[in-house]
Amino acid sequence: MPQFTYKALASNGSVSTGELDAADRPEALRLLDRKGLQPLHLRESAAVAPAGKKSEGKGKSGDGALRAGKAQAKDDVIPDGPIKLKRQEVVLFTEELSDMLSAGLQLEPALKSMENRQELGNLKAVSFKLRQIVRDGVNFSAALKKVSPSFGPLYCSLAAAGEASGALDTILKRQAHYLKTLAELQSRLILAMIYPAFLIVAGIGVSIIFVTVLIPHLTALIESTPGGKVPFVAAILISAADFLSKWWLVIVLTLVAAFIFSRHGKTTRRTCRRGTG
Repeated sequence: MPQFTYKALASNGSVSTGELDAADRPEALRLLDRKGLQPLHLRESAAVAPAGKKSEGKGKSGDGALRAGKAQAKDDVIPDGPIKLKRQEVVLFTEELSDMLSAGLQLEPALKSMENRQELGNLKAVSFKLRQIVRDGVNFSAALKKVSPSFGPLYCSLAAAGEASGALDTILKRQAHYLKTLAELQSRLILAMIYPAFLIVAGIGVSIIFVTVLIPHLTALIESTPGGKVPFVAAILISAADFLSKWWLVIVLTLVAAFIFSRHGKTTRRTCRRGTG
């Protein structure tokens, strides 16, 4: 059976360390909860200890084993640094947390409950990190900024307002409704833009074929006819076709460079505004 080293906070405020045997991480968390311990660190040991050595017998003597086991932590479960979430995951997190807070749970127990749920996937790591930061006395809105950039400025500002007013569950429920509505509107917009985009692409394709294929053939036919003269509009189109055929690569590269510089300029201006703000 896997063995876990832990560092936990007891009900009297003291910190205890040790080891325990559990089938997996959720079971280890449940065992600590039954003992009245709030886990600060819980990591699976590299090797299983010999039979007869129980976690209760370790006590503080397992402190050295805990320090040695930190290098072999379960980083694959709790990744370091900010965690990026999809919009659906942000909506799911907001709905789950708002429902638990509405049911009467406090913020930290609600996050702990989400941390132990297997079906939440990537949100387990987010809940774990949020709970650790909130336990250290940091506001929930500030913890959101640290844990994931997917919680935007508006989301964090609303969370701060909910904390200040004592209506965090209501604010989160409204935020979940807003995110779902926004996602629905964006999907409708994308579907509505498919047909116009198809028409634009088809029109550009037909224009290219007309300028590069049809007009040169018609021009050659007119010039081969005795007394034939190319119309003025056709001459303009031919000149444009010749220009595009010679310089199309330069034009494409210029447009790409202009797009990149414009994006870079917008990013720089946003960074400057945040720095001055």
